[in-house]
Amino acid sequence: MSNEILEVKGLKTVFTGKKGKVTAVDKISFSVEKGKCLCIVGESGCGKSITSLSILRLIPKTTGTIEEGEILFDGVDILKLDEDGIRKIRGNKISMIFQDSMTGLNPVMTIGKQVIEAIKVHSPNIDKKELEKKALSILTDVGIPEPAKRMKEYPHQLSGGMRQRVMIAMALSAGNNELLIADEPTTALDVTIQAQILKLMNNLKNENNTSIILITHDMGVVAEMADYVMVMYAGKEMEYADAKSLFESPLHPYTSGLLKSIPKLSTNPNEELFTISGSVPSLTDMPKGCRFSTRCSETCKKCFEKEPPLFDLNGHKVRCWKYEERTNGR
Repeated sequence: MSNEILEVKGLKTVFTGKKGKVTAVDKISFSVEKGKCLCIVGESGCGKSITSLSILRLIPKTTGTIEEGEILFDGVDILKLDEDGIRKIRGNKISMIFQDSMTGLNPVMTIGKQVIEAIKVHSPNIDKKELEKKALSILTDVGIPEPAKRMKEYPHQLSGGMRQRVMIAMALSAGNNELLIADEPTTALDVTIQAQILKLMNNLKNENNTSIILITHDMGVVAEMADYVMVMYAGKEMEYADAKSLFESPLHPYTSGLLKSIPKLSTNPNEELFTISGSVPSLTDMPKGCRFSTRCSETCKKCFEKEPPLFDLNGHKVRCWKYEERTNGR
């Protein structure tokens, strides 16, 4: 029996705008094991959030579409389900914590009402007293202080950390989530609150066997949470490995650059921090060959002529021509 709760195969998501069609996620493949955390990491504009929205089929239909691929959840292809079928999975089996807790919550509804509404979607036959009791219990579980008081308050009255906990509570309202997708859940939070949110998510993974896809640009968060890591750049997976291998022996120059960018306590305060030169290319003007070639310091002629495949080095996968002679690629 497979231990994979989710398998994404050749996912391609495109958008159509004034400048024509652009590919935001370009035929990426990855999997998530039961009870494990996959971190998807990369700079803004690399396709991380579009990947997560594609999994739940939340791409805006007016501008975007999933053109190719399979998204197998418990062996069922989500892309082949009708609207009723995807609604039964969305929120019940797979939940998502969105990046901005302030815009993710309704500013004119109390916290209690919003959590209760989320519970009602999954448990429509529960009476009012049971709904309130369950809402209190969920808010307590995610570490909200004085939950009865917070139930009566509005989002603007809560700190960023508490709003994010409310978002997690709503995501877990179904009670039987198998997969949690968290898109930058600790962005703009101070380090103390960030640590609490990550601890909460780790508890969910360890105690409930919940699988997690954590999207982040913070390699420190990756070190704290990841069992496996997928590094994305310009809509492509550039490296895929277990967390230990990736931190100890990064193979792709982009991954190495991300790791070098992490400030260390031993760093001389007068020393300039490492940065990767340049920026992520526009979707409308993708470089020929390797997508990272315009920013890479280790290029060869072939890097500018042909895009490398994803080479597999004993389970550690990397999209870089440096490794062509060590594997047959795929």
